[in-house]
Amino acid sequence: MPPRNLHFRRKVFVFYSFLVSGILILLCSFFFIFIFDILRGKAEEYFKQVLEKVASNLDNVVLTLDVVSTQLVASSDLQDAFTKAGEWQNESENYFDKKLQERKKAMDILIAINSAKDRVKRLSIFNRSGTFVSLGSELEDTDRVRQNITQDRWYTGTDTRGTFYKLLPPHLDDWVKEGDAATVFSLVRPFVATYSSYATLGTIEVQQSYSMLADICRLDDPRGSLKLLVVDKDMNVIYPYGSVTSEQAKIYSESAKRASPGEIYSFHNTLSGVSEYACFMRTMSSPWTVILSQARRDFLGPAYSILIFLFLICIVVILASLLAIFLVTRSLMIPLQELRESVKSITLEDPPINLPSSHNEIELLKDAFNDMLRRLKDSTHQIIQAKASEGHAHFLALQAEINPHFLYNSIMSISAAGQEAGSRKVQIMCAQLSDIFRYIASSDGAKTTMKDELHHAETYLKFIKWRYEELLDFSIDIPDALQGVRVGKLLLQPIIENCFSHGFDKV
Repeated sequence: MPPRNLHFRRKVFVFYSFLVSGILILLCSFFFIFIFDILRGKAEEYFKQVLEKVASNLDNVVLTLDVVSTQLVASSDLQDAFTKAGEWQNESENYFDKKLQERKKAMDILIAINSAKDRVKRLSIFNRSGTFVSLGSELEDTDRVRQNITQDRWYTGTDTRGTFYKLLPPHLDDWVKEGDAATVFSLVRPFVATYSSYATLGTIEVQQSYSMLADICRLDDPRGSLKLLVVDKDMNVIYPYGSVTSEQAKIYSESAKRASPGEIYSFHNTLSGVSEYACFMRTMSSPWTVILSQARRDFLGPAYSILIFLFLICIVVILASLLAIFLVTRSLMIPLQELRESVKSITLEDPPINLPSSHNEIELLKDAFNDMLRRLKDSTHQIIQAKASEGHAHFLALQAEINPHFLYNSIMSISAAGQEAGSRKVQIMCAQLSDIFRYIASSDGAKTTMKDELHHAETYLKFIKWRYEELLDFSIDIPDALQGVRVGKLLLQPIIENCFSHGFDKV
C-alpha cells in the first residue's frame, strides 16, 4: 500500500500503477501458461507422430523381408533343390556351382520372387556345409563366402519349426569383397522342408541396404536438435549405425523402461550431462525400439522464446501504462490544484469561486464550495445581526432598569408632598404602590413562593381598598404547609383584577 505521507496525486499514481502492473503480469502469466501447454502438447504430439511414422515404416520394411523369406520357404522347387544339395557328398564345393541346371532353376525362382521392383537387396539360401545360392550383386570370392556362412551367428536364435525369424543388426555385407562391402541389415530364418519331413534344409537370409533404414529414420530437423535411436532387445544399435556407442544406447534403453510407450518422459543423460525429454515406441513386427529424444532447452525452446517475447511485451505495455496513468493523473489533478489555489484566495467579501473546468465532478465540487461559502456568509450576517439585536436588547434592559427608578423617585416625591400636606393616606398609598412595583420589577425569576405571592396580593388589595373603602373587605387564610410552595409570579393578581373588573363594574 502507498505510504500515507504521499500526496494525493502520487497516491493515485502509485495505486493504479501497482493495479495495472499486477493485472498485466497476471494476464501475461496466464497467457504464457496457456501457450506453454499448447506448445508442449504440440511437441509431444510431434514426437508421437514421428515415432508412429518411423515405427510403421520399419514394420513395413521388416514385413517385406518376412514376406519374401516366407515365399522362399514356400517354394517346393527350392526345397527339392536343397534336399538334393544336402544329399551331395562333396562338401568342399558349392553344390550349385557344380549343378548348373539346379542353379539356374533356383536363380529363376529367386528372381521371380524379388522381381517386383527389387524389393530387397539380396536373397540367399545356404546351409552349414557351404552350399548356397544368392541373388544380388555378383560374388567375387566364393570361398570366403562359404567360410562366412558356416559361422554360428547365422543359426543362433532360429528354431527348426520355421516359426521364428531373426533380425540381424546393421553389418557389412558378407557376400562381397571386404573393400566393396556396404552396410546392410538382414532377416534370417530356417529353410524347412514343409512339403516332406519338416527337416531344416538350410538358412534363408533376406538382406536390405542400411540406406533404406537411414532414409526412414532421417528427420526433417534443420536445427539438428532431435535424436532418433533404434535399438533391439540386445542393445544393438540399429540406427544410427556407427555413430552411437553401446553405452549411449544402454542409457536411452534403460531410461525407456521407466515409462510407457508413447509417453513423454524426462531423464538426465549421464554421458552428456544434459537433461532430455524422450519418447519411445516398439515396432510390431520386430524386436526394435524407436526412441526419440531432444534436449530440454531445445524441447522447450519455442516456449522460452514466447516467454521472452511476452516479458518484453509486458515491460513495454507496463511502461506505456505508467506513462498513460501519469498523464491522466496529472490532467485530473490540475483542476484540483486550481481549485485549491482558488480556495486559498477567497474572502467573505468576494466568496464565489470562478474555475473553468470541463470535468463535471470538479464543477459539482466548485458549486458545493460556492454554496458552502454562501451559507457561511449568510451565517456570518446572521451572527452579526444577532449581536446587534443582543446589544439593542441589552440597551432596552438598561432602559427598563431606569424606568422603575424613575417611578420610585416619582412616587417618593408624591409621598413627600402628601407628608407636607399632612395627608397620611397619600403616604400610605405611595408606600403600597412602591411595594407593588418593586415586586413586579424584581429579577428573582418567573417563580416565587406562595408566601411572597400572597403578600403581594394582600398589598394590592389594601391599595385597592382605598378606592372602595367599606365596599371591600377581604381576608387571607392559607395553611402554613403551603407557605413555601413555589408558584408562578403574579399568579393571583390577574384573578384579583378580574374580580374587581366584573364584581365592581356597577360601582
